Amino acid sequence: AITAGELLYFFALQSEDAAKRKAQQMVISEATQAQIITQGFFPAVVVSPELTQSYLIQIVLRGLALHALYHAFRWISPLFYPKFKEFPSSIQIEWRMKLIAVIHGLSCVSFCTYALLFEPENTFKQDYHLGTSEAVTQAGLTSLGYFLHDGLSNAYHYKRLRKTTVLIHHLICAAAVAGVVFWSSASLYLAVTYLAEISDVLSHCTWIFAKTHSRESDGYFASLIAQIVSFAVTRFGIWLPFAYHLYV
Repeated sequence: AITAGELLYFFALQSEDAAKRKAQQMVISEATQAQIITQGFFPAVVVSPELTQSYLIQIVLRGLALHALYHAFRWISPLFYPKFKEFPSSIQIEWRMKLIAVIHGLSCVSFCTYALLFEPENTFKQDYHLGTSEAVTQAGLTSLGYFLHDGLSNAYHYKRLRKTTVLIHHLICAAAVAGVVFWSSASLYLAVTYLAEISDVLSHCTWIFAKTHSRESDGYFASLIAQIVSFAVTRFGIWLPFAYHLYV
């Protein structure tokens, strides 16, 4: 015969809290082809050797593609801005870097917007810390390729550009993004963080407006205002209620 205590225990296992605790220890998305090796606030995950090799190849290929496009802009830029060739060489280099940064930012924002809005089946919708997203992984691989291209380009032109902070920024960001790609456990956090690339894209557009138009032009002020507003929204307006939802 089943005792009252056994019945109570059975129903307790079916409760929402029990289901949630179990979900935090279960499988992650098949997209990672991964194996959980530890459990914690951010469970560490190691992707399979085959997937690791595939990711590394994709990072290099994306970096090479962006670098090829960076060089192509030397000939493309004069087609839509004839005065480009009148710029000093350092401005021409930075101009091309800015254009690649814009492409990188728009790509990552697109991937992560898709992940946040159109992937309800992803596990990050069920568990914030453990979940993974293929779209966010693709954004991460694109970023790592970009950091490879832009980091090496800035190192090569260091004596001319002196962008020490950019190199430090790339090293820190590459480590954080690689943590999500290769030890995938926080795709939702990265997806929300990537929305800040909107203000980064606008900052590059503001710089280009400053070089192609007067700083007193309407286009420059419109881009600058949009940059400031998007900076506040994507770095504070989104994160504050998101953090409140998670932890309060």
